[in-house]
Amino acid sequence: MFSKTCIYAIQATIYLAQQSIKRQDKLYTPVAEIAQALGIPYQFLKKIIQTLAEKGLLLT
Repeated sequence: MFSKTCIYAIQATIYLAQQSIKRQDKLYTPVAEIAQALGIPYQFLKKIIQTLAEKGLLLT
């Protein structure tokens, strides 16, 4: 079983990948937009995104 952190990280990464395909002209997607779209608490997702960026998996 995966932790909530892991599940949210996977969901956010998939969401970002989908958005990059749909909106090629947009350089970034705000964390607030991702949190709202996926129903993830903003502050929690912000920490997850920060960790993914520190590990080099996302650009912020």
